[in-house]
Amino acid sequence: MGYAKSLLCSLIVIIIICILHSSFPPPSDNSITNITLLRDAHFLQEGRIGLTSYSSSSVGRALYKYPIMFRNISTKSSASFTSKFTFTIIPNSIPSPPLFGDGLTFLITSNPKILGNGFGFMGLSNRSNQEEYFAIEFDTSFDPSLEDISDNHIGVHINSIISYPTVDLTPMGFDLKNTTRITAWVDYINSEKRLEVWLSYNDSRPIRPLLTTYMDFSAYINELMYVGFSASNGKGGCSSKHIVDKWIFETYPSPFDSSISFHSTEEGSDLANGAGPTLWLLLGTLIFTAIIRKIFFSPDQIVGDDQTISISFTDAPRNPEKTVDGKNIKARRDVVNQKPRLTEGTIKEALRSLQLEEIIEELKSKIKKQKDNLILPVCDEAKDHYRGIIAYLTEERDSQVSEKKELDKKVIIAGLQRKSKAELEDMLLQVKTKA
Repeated sequence: MGYAKSLLCSLIVIIIICILHSSFPPPSDNSITNITLLRDAHFLQEGRIGLTSYSSSSVGRALYKYPIMFRNISTKSSASFTSKFTFTIIPNSIPSPPLFGDGLTFLITSNPKILGNGFGFMGLSNRSNQEEYFAIEFDTSFDPSLEDISDNHIGVHINSIISYPTVDLTPMGFDLKNTTRITAWVDYINSEKRLEVWLSYNDSRPIRPLLTTYMDFSAYINELMYVGFSASNGKGGCSSKHIVDKWIFETYPSPFDSSISFHSTEEGSDLANGAGPTLWLLLGTLIFTAIIRKIFFSPDQIVGDDQTISISFTDAPRNPEKTVDGKNIKARRDVVNQKPRLTEGTIKEALRSLQLEEIIEELKSKIKKQKDNLILPVCDEAKDHYRGIIAYLTEERDSQVSEKKELDKKVIIAGLQRKSKAELEDMLLQVKTKA
């Protein structure tokens, strides 16, 4: 009956949490719900952003749907920004060797509704009257008509499909077409008018950027701009899937402070829109269930006049006859940890409790058999020294002398047999000192 009530309470808690969760959804400022997709751009199953399909004419954009302030007209100041994102370019495997599409760009645009062209344009527009934009290209297609320097380069676009400056990555030892995840960093420092781009196959930023250029970014942007990505495929069956795995973007300083953070659920970070609500729901259910059971079901519930049951979170049987005395354990531990005290009273008590003469005779016999050890005549004058040795070696506690007498005799004998001449002399000296 108790467990039935507990189950019922758990179900009630689940219903309450579900209602609260639907009434007050988690904040989604940095979730995929704030990404606007144009044309062929789409969300993949893991929550990543696919900018293109394998179609040779595929083109797409993905933009953060809220504008970002880059310029302050009243103060005539401009923002600095930093962006870090991870992307993957996967070619169509049907052609052999595979033919890659155009590539992708990191895009800052004035118009969130305009979609550029494919066939080498990477989703950018070549009409300045439609939009003003700034883009960093990651180009995997060589098109001489667009003044490309290779099929593996990066460059800067400012309101034009022709990029300048550009950097060929092949001499740098970097390949955009290696089909693995690539992490890029794009930084613009307004106070220095410096733009830098880094690339890496892992999450660690290299020391030196691959592209560095100086420009006044504020001359090419509006007060409010939209940020995101674009990509396209090219001619002759050249096609790739251009995928954005995660993205972080920030502007600074104040009053330009803004932040965007997008992670795929595969990265385990988009909790606000993936597994997060489920985890919080489960955790809340467990916590509320435990509290309710604690309140309404005491550890011992009376069932009858002479019968009790014990509610526990384990089914392990209990042994009522086996009890643990904490005070006794502590007392024993204190005795074990207590260090021996070599006082005059302790030595006298140890000597009185032991059969000294028998021990001395036995020691005399054992010592004589050790040719390499010290051989001393045991006479009346030496008894005081041996008494000190025995008291020192026993390390007796005041309360345990009588209980351990027989064991201590064996310990003393065994200990002296292993002592060298130098050790015995040192021990005799210590006993004299303590006496």
